[in-house]
Amino acid sequence: MLQTQTVEALSADTERQVPLSTEGQSIEAGKKFPQNYRALRIVKEELLRDIPKQVDCHTDRMVLLEERTSRSRTVKLWLDNLVIPTLIIMLFVRAEREAGWPLNLLSVKQMIPYFFAAGHINYARYGLYYLRSMGRLSAVVQMQFLLGNHVMRHQPAIWNGIWSDMFIETTFMDLHRIRADYEHRTKLRARIKIAIDPLDPHDHAAGIINIVTGRIATDNMTVDQSVTIGQQGMVEFESSWPEGFHNTISKKVITMSTMKKYIKVGTNQVYDANLMYSGVIGLQSSRDISMKVMMMMIDVLRPPLCASKLVVTAPDAVPFEICNGVELQRVDLRTTHKEADVIIVQQVVKLAEDGVSSVKVICDDNDVFVLLIYYYAQAHLTYGLIMCGTSSRRVIDTKATTEKHATIVDQLLPAQF
Repeated sequence: MLQTQTVEALSADTERQVPLSTEGQSIEAGKKFPQNYRALRIVKEELLRDIPKQVDCHTDRMVLLEERTSRSRTVKLWLDNLVIPTLIIMLFVRAEREAGWPLNLLSVKQMIPYFFAAGHINYARYGLYYLRSMGRLSAVVQMQFLLGNHVMRHQPAIWNGIWSDMFIETTFMDLHRIRADYEHRTKLRARIKIAIDPLDPHDHAAGIINIVTGRIATDNMTVDQSVTIGQQGMVEFESSWPEGFHNTISKKVITMSTMKKYIKVGTNQVYDANLMYSGVIGLQSSRDISMKVMMMMIDVLRPPLCASKLVVTAPDAVPFEICNGVELQRVDLRTTHKEADVIIVQQVVKLAEDGVSSVKVICDDNDVFVLLIYYYAQAHLTYGLIMCGTSSRRVIDTKATTEKHATIVDQLLPAQF
């Protein structure tokens, strides 16, 4: 799932009328890996549709595209940040289905520079650690992986392996999905035809262009060099081990979306407050809005004195809170944990001390739901707690769920993780 979000983060604002989405939902939204993977695959296939017919194999096609990157930064951007990452995802899925351990390590190795480039800090840090750790397994343990014992199957078959954390997720393929594929592909093809061909350098300006509006990026955009920048970041980070393992990893790739964050007034950067506020509904794909902070917001129903509070989790261990125009340091929320799943639950539990009557958590992650139930019971909370997705209308009464399954709540964490 994270690799699909990485594609959207690096492709930000290179297209606007050719959205990377499924049924109107952005790729960055939650547990939608099958749909997002499908969307990327369709986009990739349509972009490559007009590659000259004399190209007989995948290798020749990639050689042709690599030659075009020397003539256009836009071609390089789309090839490195959409086409190749989609092929890596396909390789990763194949490794999962076939229980192919060497193929899995190869696909993960190819993903990691993109995590560094897109600023996905946790996956960059621990993904690289995972890769190096798996390369040092004992011969006995490694043999179990090579035998395919690292995947699970709902029923015995050849091409249906699945990672353990995805085992509980439901996927399906039916006639409706096949028909939807055709309809979405047809609409996408029509949109691509009226846009500038991102893989044909003949109509491209010297700089990076938006294929729909024709807007040319400023010279400081570096998104077409994302793979090189990501590889450099990976090497620098690994060279600091072990002392520098927890050092800050910064995002150095500048995407076209950066131009939309602020305008220059004299020597000052003036930010769009509405854009910043809307960004706190979920984790922003670019994660560089105002001081490159990661923002999140829990919608809390409070007394009229303070209708809502905004808690901003920045690189510092102590987050700060904005309420009625006043900024406060929330020392009580201090944490060195980097996972948003854990931080969300920590803040939900802490809200009990503020005297709230009800809390709504907006999130698509099943892990967050399990953690909420477990810690709601452990902390003996009593206020109303509901959870809803970022795009669906389904609302889950977490409080009622906890009370109904009180006898098994204590066993949820080992069962889930």
